[in-house]
Amino acid sequence: MITYLSYFRDYAANRQTRNTIESECVPDLSRCIVYGPALEEGNEVGQETYFTIELRNCNDNKICNANGKHTLNVTITGSHSKNDFEAKENEDGTFYVTFVPKGDGNHVIEIKLDGVPIGNSPVHVSFNAAKGNIMTKPVAHWFVQDQTTKKFVPYSNEDSELIEKHFSQWGGGILTIREFLKIDTTKNEEVNMSQRSLFSYLTRPILRGTWFWQDDDYLWYPYDTSTATILEKAFQENKFHENVCIAEGKKVRFVTQFPDGSFRQYRQSRDAKAGGRLVQRGYMGQLHEYNS
Repeated sequence: MITYLSYFRDYAANRQTRNTIESECVPDLSRCIVYGPALEEGNEVGQETYFTIELRNCNDNKICNANGKHTLNVTITGSHSKNDFEAKENEDGTFYVTFVPKGDGNHVIEIKLDGVPIGNSPVHVSFNAAKGNIMTKPVAHWFVQDQTTKKFVPYSNEDSELIEKHFSQWGGGILTIREFLKIDTTKNEEVNMSQRSLFSYLTRPILRGTWFWQDDDYLWYPYDTSTATILEKAFQENKFHENVCIAEGKKVRFVTQFPDGSFRQYRQSRDAKAGGRLVQRGYMGQLHEYNS
């Protein structure tokens, strides 16, 4: 009986020791952290930077990768670029990730352990354009309001390019297209000289679109100028790490950016993980490149 009890006590003690050792090697995703120069301001396109991933257990201690039992996945994505990187395991519970930013503006760094985001992932960062480096701005397209639906419909590519060229050169004023349409980019209106009522010609509002949202029928519509300005400013200042609030008349909406670089609009800020309307920067997702 004494031998049995002694054996049982030894077994229980050893089991507790084994459980303690095993728990020390199990990552606690809520305690794992990401830090380093790549997450700070001032990084430039074309200049190598890095960050560190630190795996921690429930006791907040660093752990090794448990002999390869876990898979670590990293993605570094911009609106229109995906960055290559090199990851090195240091065998002390940390991973050292180096990469060279390919594009300026907002980027998302996403780190997953066994397919589940760790601690403060995803991380939103912004990279500055190096001197003489290529930057981007959204391609604009001009729209005119339909008299029946009151929705803005696009001008043909040819007409839109003529209007945009005039607007870019003069910042406003009037030009004539198709011989009978007077386009006033100062008042933002189209006057149809071929259709006249008793006292005036047919006049319709026009809009220069740079940011767009998709409706339930998968059709794209432009945000108004003030909303597009808010979104572009948020993009340039890397504000999409949190929901960007916009107003549509009396309605309040939120726009956020995902790790793959896409944008979505929501009714409530808390709805960011479900559905939402697609949002695009630039007409048909197109961007102009230019040297800074």
